[in-house]
Amino acid sequence: YFWAEGEELERIREFEKKNNALVYTAIHSYHREFGKMTSYLFVSDYKDEEWEMDREDLKQWQSLVYVYNHDEPVFSEFGSIGIKLGAAAGLLRTW
Repeated sequence: YFWAEGEELERIREFEKKNNALVYTAIHSYHREFGKMTSYLFVSDYKDEEWEMDREDLKQWQSLVYVYNHDEPVFSEFGSIGIKLGAAAGLLRTW
């Protein structure tokens, strides 16, 4: 885990405001094809429409996230990722 600060914290706050959401954790990952990315796991303000589906996804070790691409910000997008518990690093992205 890490404390978000500086530009990262600004990006998170901008995402939260724009999407009416709360980021509760972020996962850094590096992929050869896509570069450095940070996946923002979040809860939206749409309790009746989304929260139950979000909980079901987490039971299956997956989550809808916003992925920020540090190398090519224009390719940042919403999508689903697989997650797992790391030995000491908190959550890890699996796919």
